[in-house]
Amino acid sequence: ADTLTFDTVFTTLGSTTRFFKVYNRSAKAVVIEDIRLMQFTGNQFRINVDGQNGVQFSSVEIPAKDSIYVFVEVTVNPNDATTPFVVIDDVVFSYKGNAQRVHVQAFGQNAYFHYGEEITGNAVWTNDLPHVIIAKDTVPGVYVRCGGTLQINSGCKVFFAGNAALFVEGNLNAQANSWADSIVFRGVRLEKFYDDKPGQWFGIVFLRNKQCIPQGSLKYCVVRESSYGIYAGADRK
Repeated sequence: ADTLTFDTVFTTLGSTTRFFKVYNRSAKAVVIEDIRLMQFTGNQFRINVDGQNGVQFSSVEIPAKDSIYVFVEVTVNPNDATTPFVVIDDVVFSYKGNAQRVHVQAFGQNAYFHYGEEITGNAVWTNDLPHVIIAKDTVPGVYVRCGGTLQINSGCKVFFAGNAALFVEGNLNAQANSWADSIVFRGVRLEKFYDDKPGQWFGIVFLRNKQCIPQGSLKYCVVRESSYGIYAGADRK
């Protein structure tokens, strides 16, 4: 492959690890004098060559009829863009005065990040950027407390990192205008491999509470890739 592409990666969150292989098809071992990451967009990409992390490698030997792995990760820096943007770099191999390149590129996306957030009053989530929910030790996701209200506007896209959940003991209002402008709840990994695979996040959980009765109003909502979907009646811990 001459290009390694990452699907949409949320800013500040690391990507999954992807790789490509470098083959030596000759009958003798070869030594690549230099392998380096050009860092066109700063240090957003990271590489691992044959088990070693770094940005530049010297005298990398590939035995006859063998190959090595190059692993690549990216953490996209935030900016002011509301739509996806591209970050690019090159991995360059120098051998006997010749240079070969493998392009690496990622589509970055800014987002609102909710890290162990508790909602006690009225909160409104707008649809100008995606919303990413991340679990914290004390609050494993977003917690709408008794007396609190979370309104999620039509067209919002809500993404959950591993084991994160939306807990509701107050009020949740997630009513979209139509299926074309639906509210989507799904896992944070957008690579094709993760598409529609269950268990990537916990679910939307309405908590049983003697002090208040949780209320939920959902319309034209899509819930996918979670462990429990929508779970009603869980005991408050």
